[in-house]
Amino acid sequence: MSSEPLFRELDIAVRPSAYLTAILAIAHVGALGCVLLLPLDWVFRAILAVPVVLGLLVHIRAVTPVHYRVVTRCRWAADGSWTLWEESGGPWAVEGRALLVHPWMTILGFHCQGERPWSVVILPDSADPELRRRLNVRLRMARPQGGSD
Repeated sequence: MSSEPLFRELDIAVRPSAYLTAILAIAHVGALGCVLLLPLDWVFRAILAVPVVLGLLVHIRAVTPVHYRVVTRCRWAADGSWTLWEESGGPWAVEGRALLVHPWMTILGFHCQGERPWSVVILPDSADPELRRRLNVRLRMARPQGGSD
């Protein structure tokens, strides 16, 4: 049996994801196309197109490194504590939990006292594959098992 601890510290550098940017762009451009094809007067189509374009600008900005709230690094210590670094600085000691654990996508939710919550989406192109795999395994093992007592 190995003397190495079951859970070692995971330090993951999170890069902007081209997959996520493409998904957001395709969804918003598709919605814009649907709005423009509606059988309405051009004024109403323009009014409906404004929120779609604004949504695209807000969401694309949220996943690119120009946004000050983009998380660039996560550390999950062996004791279960989380630390985040964002584009504008850090480190932030936060409480973390898995919102979705899937081989293709992992979504982590974080909360810091007095701050609004963070969400970190980790896709195949946004982190080292080996670290993503280890993170997913550890998240699955740390998840409380369902069932009634």
